[in-house]
Amino acid sequence: FDCADVPTGVTSVTMARCMRIDAILYQSQRLELVDVQEIPDLTPHLPIPNAQQPSDHVPIVAQFRTRSQHHTMREVAKEWFLSLAGKEAQVPLNQHQLECAFKLYDHDGTGSISQPNLRKVLASLFGILPDRCETVCASCFADRTELTCQNFISLYLKSVKAAGLPGLEDLRDAFDLFDSDKNGSLDLSELLHAFEQCAPSTVPRDRIEEVFHIIDANGDGTIDLDEMIRYLAKSWTDGFNLAR
Repeated sequence: FDCADVPTGVTSVTMARCMRIDAILYQSQRLELVDVQEIPDLTPHLPIPNAQQPSDHVPIVAQFRTRSQHHTMREVAKEWFLSLAGKEAQVPLNQHQLECAFKLYDHDGTGSISQPNLRKVLASLFGILPDRCETVCASCFADRTELTCQNFISLYLKSVKAAGLPGLEDLRDAFDLFDSDKNGSLDLSELLHAFEQCAPSTVPRDRIEEVFHIIDANGDGTIDLDEMIRYLAKSWTDGFNLAR
């Protein structure tokens, strides 16, 4: 899952504030932002509400269109390459996404990717052969002439482990938000509050307590950021089945 927001600028100017407090969030892997209705210039000299703006919030209006499955597959294929190239990845890819990306690189359906085919698809994805193409190709084909799907996924996992799980900065921000007493860790009450505020549906308390004790690796009754990262990274990698 990834999240982007519609660019708006300031959305509320009153006698007490001048800030952006309204937003539309969307999943950019599946939706393309087509248009955004222009927001009128707001200044502290002309606070709202007023005759033209009856509310102290300016409405955000945006138009989207659904991305095609092929477009989504191309974006995932780019993410695979960027991860191997040491570039900053946007989101961690799951096994299904990687298997779909493999099919794009394996465009002739042989069940493996040759170095010429890898170069051909990369040129199609990026318009030209991207930076670090030679380095990635050398890494991929150092001890083999073709990549199987298992090789393809293993190379991605290796690169992500070396660089760190994508999205960690957002995780740190979220952790800090729910750390209400700012002591650098979450106790059970803080985790319960986080689920209450953010879970799309009610999660039973006993299940949250079970997860809390799993994440709390040292058993000190709190979860620090390192414990949270280790748990999430393990949960992500455990979702891959490279034996099949």
